[in-house]
Amino acid sequence: MVTTSLLVMACQTTPRSLIENTTALFNSEPKPVSGNAIPLPTYTVGDHFRYDDGRSDKVVKVEGDWVYWQKSNGLKWKTHRDFVLPNKEWESRTKIGGLTFTSHPYGSLWPLEPGNNLWYSYRSTSKIKGHSFGKQSKSKWKCKVNPPENTQIKSGIYLTYPIHCYKSVKRHRTWYYAPDVGHYILKVDRYATKDPKRVELSKYKLKIPEVSKVTKALYKSVLQEALQTKPSGATLKKSSQGVEISVMPTRTFKAKNGQYCRDYERNLTIQYRSYPAKGTACKEPGGDWVRI
Repeated sequence: MVTTSLLVMACQTTPRSLIENTTALFNSEPKPVSGNAIPLPTYTVGDHFRYDDGRSDKVVKVEGDWVYWQKSNGLKWKTHRDFVLPNKEWESRTKIGGLTFTSHPYGSLWPLEPGNNLWYSYRSTSKIKGHSFGKQSKSKWKCKVNPPENTQIKSGIYLTYPIHCYKSVKRHRTWYYAPDVGHYILKVDRYATKDPKRVELSKYKLKIPEVSKVTKALYKSVLQEALQTKPSGATLKKSSQGVEISVMPTRTFKAKNGQYCRDYERNLTIQYRSYPAKGTACKEPGGDWVRI
């Protein structure tokens, strides 16, 4: 098991390790994309992510590659499906802001594969609502996909693809993207003169996207077959049109009305993203299992 290690940087000069990491970050060309490359995350209205710093982000709108988010405090922003890129627009109760890329992003991280690089620069503006002028700033970032690893956070261990970015030798950021979640589960900001800032995903809820009638029919078939034929603890798994469906009965019992019932766990995997759930179904006189 590989765990995430954090370097506490408290000295006033830039640590040699940070300089060396920055120098070595972009010394190779992106590798050719293979069949194991991870696609861009796909978000659905209703997806909800909570973090251990108290932040709560919810998807409220999706337009093509653009995702609209809202925090529990009312902050709204628009960003690309590639979460590494900065927010395109944002609005709070008192301020508004936006950015313009000053150079076309060079390279690409997605489909996600170790060795892929990305360079981008932008100019951002933030101002108080009703004011004509505001603050402007410029930034330039470089990012690279590192080999996958098992990353441990408080809620569990996830297979992640670390995406390491740096703004300067004194400012680094690493996103730990988990394909099973379809989002990053950890973000670490590292500085030369102060302690790292670590934010973990503590809880999330994914809205299942619309699937085809064929996939819905297959899911019903898999559920019926698993409950009818599989012993508790055994999994039935089938795939259709890029969607993997698995059902595992976990307990069999007799209800008060005499019906045989079973608890089960099911999981849908769509573009690497998992949608797990639990349920209970009871067997009707005609032989079908009906969820309760």
